[in-house]
Amino acid sequence: MTRTYRLDTSTRLATAMFSALVAIAACTGGAPSSDADTGSPSGRPSHSLPARVSPDPSAPVTGEVPAAIVDAARVLLADAVGAEAAAAATLVVAEAVTWPDGSLGCPEPGMLYTQQLVPGYRLVFEVAGASFDYRASEGGEPRHCDLGGPRAS
Repeated sequence: MTRTYRLDTSTRLATAMFSALVAIAACTGGAPSSDADTGSPSGRPSHSLPARVSPDPSAPVTGEVPAAIVDAARVLLADAVGAEAAAAATLVVAEAVTWPDGSLGCPEPGMLYTQQLVPGYRLVFEVAGASFDYRASEGGEPRHCDLGGPRAS
């Protein structure tokens, strides 16, 4: 002889709610990760912008930027100030930088840029007291960055 059990409405509702809670708990993952995984005591990943270091103008910086990028930037500089002035220009900054987005720290109005970290380079040449700033992504061509200074391209 088989028995048939009938559940009242409140028991059905409680069973449905319990099942929903179990399903939600199963989808949330495991225990929270340790601080060692995130690099930050708050448990959130830490984000930082590229460090800005003011170089000593009397001591040119070299060695971090591939020679091909430096040469390409010098060609752009020659287009702007002339070959003779570009040959006499001093490279005062040549550094590897991780830019916060595809603008390479030099956004242009009306342009859209990738919103991810972009490894690249920053070069600053000095010509007759004027500074010319060039930026490049790691595998790209340099371009002049006009932040209100002399126009170089």
